[in-house]
Amino acid sequence: MKNLLSLATLLLFSLNSHATIQLNFSGQLSPSEAGNFSGQLIFDITNPDNDDFYPAEDGSNAARYLSFTNNIAQSLAINGEAFNFQSQQINIDAINDIEIIDDFFASPDSDEPLVPGTYDLVAIWTEGLNNLYSDDDGSLLNGSNFYLFALFASDAFDSIELAGPINPNDIFNLPLPTYFLFGAAYASLNGPNFDVAGAVTSGGIAPVPLPGSIWLFTSALAWFGARTYKRFA
Repeated sequence: MKNLLSLATLLLFSLNSHATIQLNFSGQLSPSEAGNFSGQLIFDITNPDNDDFYPAEDGSNAARYLSFTNNIAQSLAINGEAFNFQSQQINIDAINDIEIIDDFFASPDSDEPLVPGTYDLVAIWTEGLNNLYSDDDGSLLNGSNFYLFALFASDAFDSIELAGPINPNDIFNLPLPTYFLFGAAYASLNGPNFDVAGAVTSGGIAPVPLPGSIWLFTSALAWFGARTYKRFA
């Protein structure tokens, strides 16, 4: 997407001193919705509370699923209004060679539609603890969810061992994603409801706390792989 080059300068944390990171992101909602969003997530990338690896077998994709519950912080504003996460857990998923089809979702950027194909996918997401979904189409009926999707070329994970020990450099030192998308939804059985999507146009990573010096590196955020019932329109 046009503004992804603004992601190329990020703040790198010192793994020798601290692995808790502050992840900042912002961008524009889809043209049909208009507006903007910005947020922040804080967690220790090297210390997940749950860590599961699933090898590729029986037609499935190799995947790594991480979740963080302790010592996390999260905030999100959509058009200046605070979003209620309804969750005290941050999840990061990495899925190798996932097939994206046009009825899974479409890019919120109408000028650059998402091209169906095979991608490496990283996602960061949260889900309300008591979410209720429709049995018919999986749409959110009650609760909230939030996600960031980075879609990479299908060979992006070739140099990464998804089954091995967590290496933050592997997760964050990837080339620029082809698509970098945002979504958030809130639903109540009594209303009001909303469901928004957009494109991330800027982001950064900083250590928490920041130790004395700041290291720069040129790479793009990579993350997130993904459970969502939202279909971008």
